[in-house]
Amino acid sequence: MTSALLLTADPAVARDACASGPDSAPAACRDAAALAERLAEAPARLVLLDLEPDPAAALSVLASLAARFPEARFVVLCRELTAEVLLSAMQAGARHGVRRDNLAAELPAMVQRFGRAPVRGGRLVTLLSASGGCGCTTVAISVAEELRQSLEAPVLLVDLDTDYGAAAPYLGVKGVYGVADVLARTGPIDAQLVRSTATSYGDDFKVLLSPAAVNPADPAALEWRRLPELLEAVGQAAPAVVFDAARVPPASAAELVRASALTLLVMELAVVDIRTACAMLRALEERGASLDQVVPVANRWTRRQASPTLQDARDALGREVATISNDFPAALRALNHGSPVARSSPRSPLCEDVRRLVGSLLPAPAAVAARGR
Repeated sequence: MTSALLLTADPAVARDACASGPDSAPAACRDAAALAERLAEAPARLVLLDLEPDPAAALSVLASLAARFPEARFVVLCRELTAEVLLSAMQAGARHGVRRDNLAAELPAMVQRFGRAPVRGGRLVTLLSASGGCGCTTVAISVAEELRQSLEAPVLLVDLDTDYGAAAPYLGVKGVYGVADVLARTGPIDAQLVRSTATSYGDDFKVLLSPAAVNPADPAALEWRRLPELLEAVGQAAPAVVFDAARVPPASAAELVRASALTLLVMELAVVDIRTACAMLRALEERGASLDQVVPVANRWTRRQASPTLQDARDALGREVATISNDFPAALRALNHGSPVARSSPRSPLCEDVRRLVGSLLPAPAAVAARGR
């Protein structure tokens, strides 16, 4: 894989890039067609895109390339890096921005940060939510517990819900640090930082707390631009990682989907949830995320529901919809005990449904059966 490519029509910018040193100098392309051809032939992890002299046209090119080559990490170059320019660039698919006159000095660090291939040593599962109150956190905790038991290995639950941070009160854990502190770190984000910041719920179940759980009165904002670094670090921090991403920006949701082996889009069989799920799937596709590993899940499902039906949801979404049974007594018992459903009600059909959903990430059936469930 090519380490870096540069799209610019300005020879001075190309010279500055080469001046950064042989280990970080990118291969220059003079037009978007040449860049796209290079990316198709030999994908690059880092792509530098010069916004001058026509930022609007360059941002249009960026949006097209980011959707076509989702594995590439785009960094924009401009004369003045204003907040407005950076926001527009990130909405188009950029990860970072740099002033043209700082390129030679900053390029080695950018190659180190963005140019290396991601390391994902663990199984990563993301849970998105089509509405508030659809049970996303309960499902996320159940998925984490299922992976912990089946793999007989530590699991990490990362709570990205900045509004409620429900994982901590659900499990009865408290901490003074969380995911906001990891993302706000001045230096590199690595596995040791993740492990030392996470709060323990038992020896082999850790939670990276939401800022809403760390400081409910004044939750810290999350530095979403550093999400790619977090994704690389958590894969080395634990064999299995579950993201409770009930409320995240669309671009960050797409980033999570691209990094995950499985994404569950949790909803209830209600018209508003189905419509929201449709919109979320479209938004993910528009941002270059493949939907192959995205599974819509009808939570609290019962065969007795009259309308909308499971088939109505499948027709509206144009894809299969999985189900998690509505075992309210078991879910309430788990909530009151501060434990995953699999611990307080191991024979609940809810647990069986979760096991089926994450089956592709689990050991062979014989190994699962050996647990004696």
